[in-house]
Amino acid sequence: MEPDSKFSSEHRLWLCKVLGCALPKVGADETERFVASVLLSLSAWRHVASLDGTGRDAADALRGLWLLAAAEDPPIRQIRNRVAKLPSVALASVERRAQSLWPVLFGESLPASGIVGWSKDAEASVLVRGLRAVTAFGATLKPGRQRANGRRSRAHMEPDVLMVMRGGRPSKDATEWLVTMLAADWLAATGSLPNSGRSDKQPFGELVHHVFGWLNLDGADATLRRYWASVAQQSVRKGPAVG
Repeated sequence: MEPDSKFSSEHRLWLCKVLGCALPKVGADETERFVASVLLSLSAWRHVASLDGTGRDAADALRGLWLLAAAEDPPIRQIRNRVAKLPSVALASVERRAQSLWPVLFGESLPASGIVGWSKDAEASVLVRGLRAVTAFGATLKPGRQRANGRRSRAHMEPDVLMVMRGGRPSKDATEWLVTMLAADWLAATGSLPNSGRSDKQPFGELVHHVFGWLNLDGADATLRRYWASVAQQSVRKGPAVG
């Protein structure tokens, strides 16, 4: 997915400025990568927000793929087939997440062929590692259900997948997804997690507030509050807290 061409040179200059405030000695190459990464996140947001359909299909597809990849003996052929048939919303989510995670996971950028092309030839161990990272933001140990005999079924890991759409309109989950992507952009550029908080008086909060303004989205404060609450909960989960 190409960076969003709808954003002007003023937006680009502002992104350079906000990163420079956080990292006074940041170089031109690092700054340009940050700008390109943020604009790619915004482009992905516009793509997701324009899609028809519901998030349930996307969430179910991502959950099913994560469970297959996390299985004790992953069915590799079935996994490759599932990747090829991912709904558009789900594919947009994993593609954007992979853009940030691939250098961390594998020391290189996501191949030009994207997740679908990569999955066709990836070694089995690499395939399941990559897909577990991009299909969920972590996993929670869920207790088993209470049975009639008073015993519980076995506890299981439940992936924290993304529900990006409801009824064809962007949901609260979708705006949290946007903040998660921006946090990943920030981490990649600065090497540090952004400071928590909802204020636009600190660099990351300012970034989120401006991006919401650019996209004509309301509720930056509320979305940041939900995002940081989610990050706090994920401190006891398995998996990365941000993209």
